[in-house]
Amino acid sequence: MAFSVKGIGDKSTGKNEIMPSFDAMILNFIIGITGCVLKNEMWEFASQVVDRGVRIRPGIMQAHGYFAISDSEHQINYTTPATRQYARIYAEINLAVTPHDFVIKTSALSSSTSIPLTQDNLRTNPSGIYQMPLWLVQLEANGTIIVTDERPFADKIKQADNVATTIAGRQISAIFESNHYVKNATLATTATKATTIEFTTTAPTSSPAAGTLRIYVGSSLPGTRYDRVLYLITT
Repeated sequence: MAFSVKGIGDKSTGKNEIMPSFDAMILNFIIGITGCVLKNEMWEFASQVVDRGVRIRPGIMQAHGYFAISDSEHQINYTTPATRQYARIYAEINLAVTPHDFVIKTSALSSSTSIPLTQDNLRTNPSGIYQMPLWLVQLEANGTIIVTDERPFADKIKQADNVATTIAGRQISAIFESNHYVKNATLATTATKATTIEFTTTAPTSSPAAGTLRIYVGSSLPGTRYDRVLYLITT
């Protein structure tokens, strides 16, 4: 197959053939986030502790452009351990089987909170597996169950502004995607994502207020750098 247009078509000729890997490649390029739970879609894989385990609500996730949906509740039951144990509940996309599989799973019990997951690069591994953490489960000997949220969220891109301006004779073009963040990310949490964009040719002397993205345009880096400042160096 040399040429193909995305769409519903004829597999025998290769024209407009539906190719999941091609779809994923396009979506991964648009989204730009390796793996995430879609915020505000369905119930976001919310958890509910029940007598024997944990119940997981429906949700939608994506990994490397592959999207997966769980449209019904799924309950995972545990046996009460003799001493404190941990387990990780995760969502798994499996490309190693045909058709591709998606399921909510739990790891084996462990005395440590460090429970590894398999996160293959689905763009380059056609038979890869991607396991996204949802909840860390703590099981006590008295039957108590405690869950800790590990879901990596991504909000919808509600606004994308293509900004073109000229400062001191230099044209600056940049794309800002507001409300596009990953939960618990160090530099992109809901508290610090940019709501105000400032252009300046003067090196900032103090840190901008939270929610401000300041763009400095100059021929060299200022001596002092501050959080929430994006440095665009031009000539």
